[in-house]
Amino acid sequence: MYLAIDIGGTNIKYANVTSDYKITKHWTVSSIPPKNCSFLDYLIQNIKYDENLQGIGLSIPGIISSDGKVLSHSSSTLHELYEKNICYDLYKRYHVPTAALNDGDAAGIFECWNGYGSKYPLCVCILIGTGIGGCICSHKNVVRGNFNAAGEFHRIPYYDTEKTKWRCIGDFCRIKSLIQKYHSLSGIELSPMEIWDLYLQNESHAKQAVDTWLFHLTQLLIMITAFCSPDILCIGGGISDNTVFISKLSACFTETAAVHFPDYKKLPEVVSCSAKSTSNLLGAIVYLRQKTIRQQDILCGNSDQ
Repeated sequence: MYLAIDIGGTNIKYANVTSDYKITKHWTVSSIPPKNCSFLDYLIQNIKYDENLQGIGLSIPGIISSDGKVLSHSSSTLHELYEKNICYDLYKRYHVPTAALNDGDAAGIFECWNGYGSKYPLCVCILIGTGIGGCICSHKNVVRGNFNAAGEFHRIPYYDTEKTKWRCIGDFCRIKSLIQKYHSLSGIELSPMEIWDLYLQNESHAKQAVDTWLFHLTQLLIMITAFCSPDILCIGGGISDNTVFISKLSACFTETAAVHFPDYKKLPEVVSCSAKSTSNLLGAIVYLRQKTIRQQDILCGNSDQ
């Protein structure tokens, strides 16, 4: 049995995962630890597993080194992780193989090996959550780029005409931007699900907020298509469980992309990640097992390096 941990800016997800990538148990806690409790202690307090633990895989936002060190700031909630390596602490405690990677890369690895992306040469994953994560997979290999920073779609520059300054496009596409937009229009703060329910009822403020949010997400997908020309765009994060949302986003993208790419014989398909909101968890275990096998090969003298 493997333990998968997906650390997000809002929640931490845990799952017990079998060797054939079946989740036998999963649970979620807030990302904010109690007062006077360190993030690591809080993370460990919520760990549980049913059988003999074979390894721990972590999915973490931001730029992650090959040995699991967090090299960039992500959300303010996770400031304790910066320049830390949780893998070392977990290994010292549990004495099992431990590996960590970027959350977008985790979703991408699962997609290109076990999901919809495995059918195509070039797959791009976009995770919608506290921020916008991402991953580019070419022929089942994650394109990591300099400093393992490829796929950080949140950071794409975007000019805010209202505030007349440059910002990141992820600031307009993340879940929080939907909540903020609805609040600015109605004066009421609702959850994304509540806003979406009102949108389906054609409530005016919800419709304007969701349409604005979909417009920015469509812009992001158009930019990615211009950069990468992928075969498929896989959407992850909790919102990917919402089939109506995926259908709406796909329709918005298809309509806009037809104008921008009139010479394309086939536009990228927009789908939810095959494992939807659990892609990060499962991808962390795929990566852990791949890395463990490579380490064993090196120790046994089977590496080509």
